[in-house]
Amino acid sequence: MIPLLSVMGVPIHTAVGTCLAFVACAGLAGILQHVRQGSIDPIIALIMTFPAAVMASVAARFSSLLPPQTLHVLFSLLLVGIMAIYRFAPVVRPLKTLPDTPALTSRWYVLHRQRIIGDMPYQYDFDLMKAILSGMVTGTLSGFFGVGGGVLLVPLIVVVLHVPLRVTAGTSLAVFILPSVIGAFIHWRLGNVDVNLWLSLVAAGMVGSQVGARCVVHMPPTMLKRLFLLLVSAGAVFMMVKGLTD
Repeated sequence: MIPLLSVMGVPIHTAVGTCLAFVACAGLAGILQHVRQGSIDPIIALIMTFPAAVMASVAARFSSLLPPQTLHVLFSLLLVGIMAIYRFAPVVRPLKTLPDTPALTSRWYVLHRQRIIGDMPYQYDFDLMKAILSGMVTGTLSGFFGVGGGVLLVPLIVVVLHVPLRVTAGTSLAVFILPSVIGAFIHWRLGNVDVNLWLSLVAAGMVGSQVGARCVVHMPPTMLKRLFLLLVSAGAVFMMVKGLTD
């Protein structure tokens, strides 16, 4: 969204704050469908939300201190890094059946999790320490750059925490509602939220998030990955060009 707002001529700092405000509202709309589908892991969401919220509140204050050209270039580099990580994200396929008893883990901070999405069972091990660190990193980047859970948490949860992609889609959305609300409030106090633009984005986003939540269950994981890479690469090129030429 931030590259799209930049194409429209919106200043980068305003785009960052307005985007965070949009993420908060669109996330609330989209999460309802994910709850019905069972594509949210509540344990992962709760563990990652609070570290992300704290770091987002701190990073939002520092974002306004950078000149627009620097923020454009850094945003482009962020997208390049995310694209590089996500390029090697494994396509995690569901198990056809769930085991009768959960597998025992040898470490206290590794939790065995099971979810059933669309009549398809998934099982995976969840590292508590990595989740807290991932929440802190993504909260920092979210508050600083105004990006939502999808572009940051999806590759991290899939690659670092090894959570299935269809579980990640809803969980990442749930994690970022509180950090986006806090970050957006701070940006609003700093004058970085365009309320009229935000209302227009919310109206369109409430519809789009419902459609996207339904599509993620039925779309093959390989296609999701390719579409994500295409979107991120286009945004990275545009932001780099804008940062170097303005």
